[in-house]
Amino acid sequence: MWLLGDTERRESVKFDLRGALLLGVGSVLILLAINRGPTWGFDSIRTLLVASLGVVALCFFVRAEQSASDPMLPLKWFRTRNVAFPVVSLALTNFAYMGGFMIVPQLLETGLGFSTSHIGWLIIARPLVFSLVAPFSGRISSRIGERNSGVVGACAVLISMLILSQINLGSSDLMIAFGLSLSGVGLGISAPALTALLANSVEDHDLGVASAMQQLLNQMGAVLGAAVMIGIHEATIGSGTIKSFSYALLAGAISSGIALFTSSAVKSTQKISR
Repeated sequence: MWLLGDTERRESVKFDLRGALLLGVGSVLILLAINRGPTWGFDSIRTLLVASLGVVALCFFVRAEQSASDPMLPLKWFRTRNVAFPVVSLALTNFAYMGGFMIVPQLLETGLGFSTSHIGWLIIARPLVFSLVAPFSGRISSRIGERNSGVVGACAVLISMLILSQINLGSSDLMIAFGLSLSGVGLGISAPALTALLANSVEDHDLGVASAMQQLLNQMGAVLGAAVMIGIHEATIGSGTIKSFSYALLAGAISSGIALFTSSAVKSTQKISR
């Protein structure tokens, strides 16, 4: 039986309450501005005021983290190549992945008129492929390196978003399922590899904080992706229902393209000896 070894327990660690509150307030205000923008108008005073207050809260969050004894988001790590780029790449990939998760079923239902059961059989392709690919990610990463795994994964999600953005009346089920499957392949390859690279780039006693930081930014990327892509759809619906979904998915393609760049900036490493 294999058991994980004990990690050093840090004593007298304080919960970063101020940082958590500022991050929460700033994130909620920005998401509110994005979500209500199509209704209020993105250039309305109310939207701009809410967004500005969110940005101010996040600026205070950065200042709070710089002075906190035990910050929830250690900003100094973002000066480390193999911490900053993997975290940012995964957040951007999750932006596209989860944004597509919210957008595509609506596209298939309201745009193409598919039934719920029909949509279900198509949508299941993505998590199914992800669950099949992820267990082999370690072997893939050991052969081609974490950097190449991240690049391949981001590229797969990028192609997925481009394919899905071309869905129209008459698009085949095979095309839709293939586009969805590529998202599963992309995240299934890149996420484990870049997570392992992050773990190998910090000390043992920082693993918990590093993992929490990665999960925090992943979730923020996912929530922001859903909000932004839905907001784009609602803001451009005047151009046509299917066309507005296409614009939203192209935003996911842009996010994946940036993730492709950030993945290419990491440096593959062997696990350091502890």
